[in-house]
Amino acid sequence: MKNLSSLILLFTTLALCFHTVPAQEYVRDFGTVANEDFEFSKFESEPDAEAVILFDKGTSSFIRGNTQAFELSFERHLRIKILSNAGIRWAEHAITLYQDGVDNELLQSLEAITFNFENGRLARTALDKATVFDEKVSDNVTVKKFALPAVQKGSIIDIKYNVVSPFVYRLNDWRFQSKIPTLYSYYEARMIPFYEYVFILIGNPKLTLHKSFLQPGKEHFAGADYSIAVNQFATKNVPSFDDEDFFSSEDDYIQRIDFQLAKVTQADGGSREIITTWPKLVSALDKHFDFGKYMDKAEKICKEPPFSDIKGASDIEKLKTAVDLVKNTFSWDGYYGKFATKSPKELVEQKTGSDADINLFLIALLRTLGLDANPVIISTRGHGKVYKDYPFDHFFNYVIAYAQVGEQHILMDATEVHSQYDELPVRCINDQGLLVKNGDPQWVSVISNSQSATTSELTLSFSPSLDSIRFVAKNSSAGHEAMYLRRRLENKKEAIHNLYSSDGQQIGQISTSNYKDPSQPYVVEYSASMRPEVVNSKVYFSPFLNAPPKESEFKSASRRYPVDLVYPRNNSYVSIVTIPDGYKLEAIPKGYKLDNVLYTLLFEVEETSPNSLKITGKFELKHAVYKPEHYMPIKMANDKAIDLFNQKLAIVPVE
Repeated sequence: MKNLSSLILLFTTLALCFHTVPAQEYVRDFGTVANEDFEFSKFESEPDAEAVILFDKGTSSFIRGNTQAFELSFERHLRIKILSNAGIRWAEHAITLYQDGVDNELLQSLEAITFNFENGRLARTALDKATVFDEKVSDNVTVKKFALPAVQKGSIIDIKYNVVSPFVYRLNDWRFQSKIPTLYSYYEARMIPFYEYVFILIGNPKLTLHKSFLQPGKEHFAGADYSIAVNQFATKNVPSFDDEDFFSSEDDYIQRIDFQLAKVTQADGGSREIITTWPKLVSALDKHFDFGKYMDKAEKICKEPPFSDIKGASDIEKLKTAVDLVKNTFSWDGYYGKFATKSPKELVEQKTGSDADINLFLIALLRTLGLDANPVIISTRGHGKVYKDYPFDHFFNYVIAYAQVGEQHILMDATEVHSQYDELPVRCINDQGLLVKNGDPQWVSVISNSQSATTSELTLSFSPSLDSIRFVAKNSSAGHEAMYLRRRLENKKEAIHNLYSSDGQQIGQISTSNYKDPSQPYVVEYSASMRPEVVNSKVYFSPFLNAPPKESEFKSASRRYPVDLVYPRNNSYVSIVTIPDGYKLEAIPKGYKLDNVLYTLLFEVEETSPNSLKITGKFELKHAVYKPEHYMPIKMANDKAIDLFNQKLAIVPVE
């Protein structure tokens, strides 16, 4: 696959060495610096970089454990040069530690020093370990946080730490790329034959070193002699990863190496395959107590009221009714997972559950109605894409429902009360999912091609003294934009008032419609007033007032990765302006229209009567995902739309 490489790390033969670079080419011992470290002032391809990683060296190895046979040791040595005042923020660091309720990772050692060269002398300021503090992120994650002292422009930060983990099934991945440039990144994985891993190269790193060899000498464990396999990877002059927006997950693109456990071998020769095949994975899910067996038990409950009361003139009507019933009966507890967390009986009693609890129940209900319904397991946005060449079940962290009704292939998520029956929430839209059906794996597209639309309709008039613009606004939204607004506003007048009363708008009466009907646009109407800008005898106003965005969401000067907007979008504006008697529009702005395969941009001004104008604006982005080379065209079009839709018009006295 493009931008993706893999190799099973074997421990009985030597891998070929590609282009080799000495591992110590850039790395210095902890606590030692050289003149050239301080002389380094800029990264050539990114002269404005606020900081640069001089080197980042990591080593993972298996060590003998105290309470178990082996543990994982991860050592890291990181050195950063601060190039500007903005780069001082790189003084702050965090080390993530995992626990599972029984075992936990330990930070065995931590050293950190700040070097400054001032008045011809080298100053060293060590980290005070008393300033290191814990932040509990969740029941399973704790973060050790610290900030190096005395950091300023020109400082060199030196950090070294060691983490010991009992979780031998989870070898650390390694990032060659960061949010700042990296001069040299080196990773070494020291493997033993009892745990066989595959690795996946993501983001197309240009390896200057890729070497595997058996360490001289033998180790001994449980009557077996074995050798340690050393695997080395390195890159040089890696640019910063600076595209922060429009990703499902940066892990899909940032240059890194990801390790996945493939096989466990016992000292007596017995083994267990971890990497599987997609057919085996689907078959295992069908038989799993909290997946396939859960749906079997749920079907029995679905044959009783109120679920058995579903009627419909057609299969699609039955499906819609079933989805609505499940949405209105159960509440999502926010938990992500592909396995049920409770029994169907407990779900019915408690009325709340995880995505798997609710959506697997929905599938069971659809099956009792005679529909062809099955689960689709997916990876949510932020969790990363699924790589079809590697059949690992941990790629998936969520389950949705799939049904085929005639020629329609329908994806559903009954956890989202504000979505239409066949509309997935944003968290689920992430490339592809695996259909779990009769042991036959099939891939299903989980990309939204349905357009989300917002329309702002304004009716404007001026007070007799011209010190106020009075208007009525009608804002309609459909698709994911409506889903977002329903969730954010909850149809509460205070929330609506806070959203629209910005920039001097005085909000009056508010009304809404279709809040509880996701099949219809969500409409918010209100009356308001605001002060125009008056200069001499000219009265300036923006025909769409504050409805259009004032700043572009496309801020980067260039783009190296796809632009993931999640869904196509269409923003439209219509303004009816009544010009007061004795005044006229100083100049009618020129219209603009550009329509192509990427976008549509429209701006029109029509005189509907001597004292009335109709002004229309539209900006439509036609695709959910754009190629990197399309970034600049849509960025320029978006900038043009902002200029057109926010331009000031002036009314002047009739002479």
